[in-house]
Amino acid sequence: MSNPAESHGPEYRTALAFVEFLIDDERTTFTVAEVQRIAANTRQTHKELIAELAGWGFSFTAPAAPKAVRGFKANNHNRFEGNPGSGGSGWQCIAGFAGQEG
Repeated sequence: MSNPAESHGPEYRTALAFVEFLIDDERTTFTVAEVQRIAANTRQTHKELIAELAGWGFSFTAPAAPKAVRGFKANNHNRFEGNPGSGGSGWQCIAGFAGQEG
């Protein structure tokens, strides 16, 4: 069985190896996917790795939030896709207040 660190490449084995990779590649930012690969190999948390890489002077590039255009025909009662500030009657929360029969 192959070593998981080798499947990601040598630049993801340690945080220091990744820093050297960024310097060689003349990059100043890193992504969440790269942090996940390093975390899988080093058993560190994402928060620790982001702080360590920021200490070396690199900045974290967060993924962009997906944008959706809402027209006048959009379902305003869909609490998951509609208006994030409203939607739905809230029956999911209220239904359990009366208890159960039996």
